[in-house]
Amino acid sequence: MKKIIFVLITVSFVIGLNSCKKSTTDVNAALCNNGILDGAETEIDCGGNPCSPCPPTSTFSCILTGGLPVPGGQQNITETTSYGQTLYPSIRVFSFNGSSPFQFMFIPGAIGQLTYVSFLNFNYAGGSYSVDDTTTAGGVILTAHDTLRNIISGTFSFNAERSSNGDHKCRVHDGVFTNVRY
Repeated sequence: MKKIIFVLITVSFVIGLNSCKKSTTDVNAALCNNGILDGAETEIDCGGNPCSPCPPTSTFSCILTGGLPVPGGQQNITETTSYGQTLYPSIRVFSFNGSSPFQFMFIPGAIGQLTYVSFLNFNYAGGSYSVDDTTTAGGVILTAHDTLRNIISGTFSFNAERSSNGDHKCRVHDGVFTNVRY
C-alpha cells in the first residue's frame, strides 16, 4: 500500500512540474507581441524566426499637374521607398523626387478621416512649392495605422502654390503611400 501511495505522489509531482513549463511556442508568441525589437526579429515584432513576416517596404506615388513652365503639364512621382518622422503630435512623410525631397506633415486622425496638412514642400517645374491654405488645400486620409510598429499607409491630395510667387498653383493628386515607417 505504501508503494502505491508513493508512486501516486511521485506521478502527481511529475505531472505538476510538467504543467508549469512554458512551451517554446508560448515564449516565441510573447517575443513576437511585446512591442520590442528582440530575439531574431528584423523589425519590432516581425521578421526572423518564428515571428510573422514584416510588412513590405514602403511605396509612394502621386501626380503633379499645373504649375510652371506649362500650366497644363503633368509629372508622375513613383518611389519604392519613403520615410516618416515623428514630430509629435505630427508625422512627416517624405520621399525623394529625383534628388529633391517631397514632404508633407499632418496630425494623424482616425482611419478614413480627412486630416489637413500643416506643412508641404516639394520642387516641381523649376520652383519650390508649399501648402496653399491648409484649410482648403486637401489633406491625408489614413488607410492603416499600426501604432505598435509605427507604420502608416494612406492617400493624399493637396493644392500647392509656388513659394516665390503664389499666383502659380499646382495640384498634387492620386497620392498613395504604403507601409511608411516613422
